[in-house]
Amino acid sequence: MAVSNGSSLDTAFLYLPEELRDRVTLLALLAGGEHREVYAAQDLLSGDKVILKWTDANSADDAAREHELLQKLSHESIPRAIAFAQEGGRDYLLRSFAQGETLSALVERD
Repeated sequence: MAVSNGSSLDTAFLYLPEELRDRVTLLALLAGGEHREVYAAQDLLSGDKVILKWTDANSADDAAREHELLQKLSHESIPRAIAFAQEGGRDYLLRSFAQGETLSALVERD
């Protein structure tokens, strides 16, 4: 679901923890399912394009683990963790945006 003309998504349907609610504007849903969603967003504090991901306990993807790993790593090609919150049975990860191919696409190609 791409959004054009710089407009933001209607987020009335999406619950965000208080510490993230006033920090991000969601721009586009990049991936989603029953147990996780990934959004392109804008960080209102820095003005940077970022990624917001939420996962729940039934997701094969683990935002809490990703946050933990990103805090330990530092490289220009690896996104950095910006914020993390847990609420309502979901983990919310805000991380920097990394331009380029997905890991899945690289693995398939090579």
